Amino acid sequence: MPEDHFGERVAERYDERYRHMADPAVVDSLVGFLVDLAREGAALELGIG
Repeated sequence: MPEDHFGERVAERYDERYRHMADPAVVDSLVGFLVDLAREGAALELGIG
C-alpha cells in the first residue's frame, strides 16, 4: 500500500494553517499578478488537488 503523506494528522491542521491563503486580498493580488504576466498572451493553468 502506498504511503499517505497527507493523512488525518495533516488534514486536522490544514485549514488552520493555510486559511490566510484564501483571504480575498491575497487571492486578488495573486490573480492580478498572473493577469499581468499573461497580458496579450496565453496562460497555462496547472493545479493540484
